[in-house]
Amino acid sequence: CLSFVPGVLASISLHVAGEDFILNASSNPMRLLTDILVDPSFAPLLHSQPELAQIMSTHVDKVLRNRPSGSSKLTEHTVDCIIESMKTLLAQAKEYPPWSPTETEDRTEFLADRLAAVGRFCWSVWGTNEQTLPAFLERDGLSLIRQLHELPCLPYHLCSLEGQPHPLGSLFNLQAAGP
Repeated sequence: CLSFVPGVLASISLHVAGEDFILNASSNPMRLLTDILVDPSFAPLLHSQPELAQIMSTHVDKVLRNRPSGSSKLTEHTVDCIIESMKTLLAQAKEYPPWSPTETEDRTEFLADRLAAVGRFCWSVWGTNEQTLPAFLERDGLSLIRQLHELPCLPYHLCSLEGQPHPLGSLFNLQAAGP
């Protein structure tokens, strides 16, 4: 079901009325999508099916590409939703105990997995849309990424593990390339 909702939004956004609908809907569908990425109850699903975050972001990219020409309201709204979700993660993380290499139980409600979903989502949206990355950087988004990367409740080497790097670390590479 999660993979279909953004596709429906993409179809709706083809018209000015659709963009207005998405922006003014009381349900705030873009915020709901970004909140799913950081909600601990969705962490097991997004971890077991990592492609879901990328499917969602691909459809969000379609929403942003299909908006009326000249309008950037939907792009700005989407970036604001991503930033708010990242701030939610930061607030949650302050409640978690510091990481310890001797700890065998997760005490962060799968924070590393939730950050991976956010990283995959952002990588896809920022990497394929020429307006989202600059809008994110203008809102001091790089500082948010750095704060998330340096959380004391996460392993200090989270983004430098050998093998497959954590998606959060790859966002630094994307942003280093610049808009």
